[in-house]
Amino acid sequence: MAVYSTVMNPIQTVLELAGGPVALTRELNKRISRPVTYQAVLKWARQGRLPRTEWTGETNYAKAMSAAVGGRVKVRELLQKPVRGESVDAAAAQVAANDQAREVVNG
Repeated sequence: MAVYSTVMNPIQTVLELAGGPVALTRELNKRISRPVTYQAVLKWARQGRLPRTEWTGETNYAKAMSAAVGGRVKVRELLQKPVRGESVDAAAAQVAANDQAREVVNG
């Protein structure tokens, strides 16, 4: 089992629990009506927040993300706004990019 840093935001935690951006994107696209790309998922993780459409009721990404990891990260956690100035560590972003590349190569 992986050890999670306290500096990870909830979206990054979901990303890791799901097995990376490609795996999470596949799971999300099974649960939502309008497909998303893994690039969008990486952007959400980097920014630490979901898009505006989540609060206007146009999308249900938080619910789908929570379901994708068996409820280990709650919808309310995913809908929390990040602390001002909070950013993703560059090393964590590189690890996520490397994981995504490995998944694409390995299928």
